[in-house]
Amino acid sequence: MKIAKVVTSQSWWALAHICWLITITAQASSDTHIQYISHFGRGLLSMFRGQEHSAVESFELALEQEADHFQLYHYLGWAHSELKNWQKSIVIYQKSLKLNPNNAEVLYSLGTAHFELGDWPATVEATNRALALIPDHARALNLLGRAKIKLSQFDEAIVHLSQYVEYHPVDAVAWQQLGAAHVSLKLFERAIPYFQKSIALDTTFAQPHHGLGTAYMRLGRQEEGLAKLTYYRKLQTAFAEYERLARLTYNDPTNLQGWQDFTRLLMDQRRYPEAVQSFQKCIELDPNNPSHYHGLAQALINLDYLIPARQAINQALNIKPDAPILYNALGSIYAMEGMPQNGIQAFQQAVGLAPDVPYFHLNLARLYEQVGNQKKADEHYEQYKQLKPDEEPP
Repeated sequence: MKIAKVVTSQSWWALAHICWLITITAQASSDTHIQYISHFGRGLLSMFRGQEHSAVESFELALEQEADHFQLYHYLGWAHSELKNWQKSIVIYQKSLKLNPNNAEVLYSLGTAHFELGDWPATVEATNRALALIPDHARALNLLGRAKIKLSQFDEAIVHLSQYVEYHPVDAVAWQQLGAAHVSLKLFERAIPYFQKSIALDTTFAQPHHGLGTAYMRLGRQEEGLAKLTYYRKLQTAFAEYERLARLTYNDPTNLQGWQDFTRLLMDQRRYPEAVQSFQKCIELDPNNPSHYHGLAQALINLDYLIPARQAINQALNIKPDAPILYNALGSIYAMEGMPQNGIQAFQQAVGLAPDVPYFHLNLARLYEQVGNQKKADEHYEQYKQLKPDEEPP
């Protein structure tokens, strides 16, 4: 895997400039320049906080003080891009380039704005200029490859996207687009590994399943093709529901039922980082519901954040101290943390509250076995078998 010289996101550039502003503030030579620095710094901080409208106001106030800084125009253009004011951002990026025509980041940003407006030739022109300055600018390579696909220049798209995935081999979308470019060239056999790589990186991403199904069908592998296309339709349905609930919770952020539905979907789709945020929103809206803390713990467990998961379960137990499922969850976390004695105590409480639940006995038996207490382990294995006589312990 290659490391690109310029793969830095806009936010890292902003962080560097905040540090720079702090350094030079003490050296400012005039009140005007001090005001410029103050407004510029406020704009950058607003961008970090996701307050793009405030950032635009601050950057424009900075421009009123000093209008000859290409970085300032770049960040103002970036703020407008975040607000999807693409045409306005293009005008501002061009002002930045008049002051410094050899800034690859501004050229990349300009290309991105053109791409969002569907102006593929302008995208190609801007990204080619960026790559002339920095040939291994990874994001520019990706953007150029995507624009070439839009222009049906598939051979060139493959070249640029292949270079890009050397720098970013975990980008599922780029691998999918490489597969799509090969399909467009009727190179179906060669397309297959690209789609497979994309699917391996993100099993919930629908498009590579469609591409792989299409490639199989064109190669006469009907059964495999139909299976992939069927799965693609299933993922499309799930994605449509994800989009619906994402819009619902965005437009109505106090809709508790919407957030609860969203958390269930996110857990089903294994979108655990998003699920954590969604459960936290449920807790904010409904802080005395232990199921939200339990769900948060499950999401955190899947991210291997065991201590925060245990803290979430303990918060749930503070609300509902007689819930056996919570003690079972706590015991499981202790077991994963390598704390079997604590786990045994938690599982004992679960069994005491719900002695007829077979899996509580099974969990307890396994931990007793782990600490060498075979007699107790056998007792609870026997309880499990009595409660589930037709099933061997998994």
